[in-house]
Amino acid sequence: MTRVNNDLRNKIPENLREDFEKQTYKVQFVQLQKDQLTTERDGLLLHLEHEMDKYASVLRKLDEQNKTMEEIKNEFLREVSERKKLRAEALSALKEQEKNHSLEMDKLNQTILEYTCSICLSPWDTFGEHRLASLACGHLFGDDCIKICLSRAGECPTCRSSAHTGDLRYICDRYHLL
Repeated sequence: MTRVNNDLRNKIPENLREDFEKQTYKVQFVQLQKDQLTTERDGLLLHLEHEMDKYASVLRKLDEQNKTMEEIKNEFLREVSERKKLRAEALSALKEQEKNHSLEMDKLNQTILEYTCSICLSPWDTFGEHRLASLACGHLFGDDCIKICLSRAGECPTCRSSAHTGDLRYICDRYHLL
């Protein structure tokens, strides 16, 4: 191309030759600018590609974190549900225990009433002053307690039927006095 340019220069008159050289210089300058802009554009494109790769990587990480957060949330909700279920079961078991305890307490109270004096609520002695005594009506008391009651009022403290100390019967079995 330089040989063609030289041939053309020789054929062009002097005043036009200067214009031609100026125009050639301008074309070269524009070509140089175009090359620089192309290089700059290519660099920007590479930088943009790199930034897009980083952005895609960030998006992937965010997606993984979202999935992890969703898994954590689901695990938490499952644990909450499981604990609510265990709590309900524990409450149910405690209510059942409370019910059984109340029944057992009622039985114990009934047993205590069956083996204690209904006047002083103390257990009867096998022998002695608080041994088991019965009135004619069949109600059971400690010996001293019923004697005191009969001395104040001549009636059974339970059923209010007429009674006297002579009606007292001491309860015993073959081996012990009850």
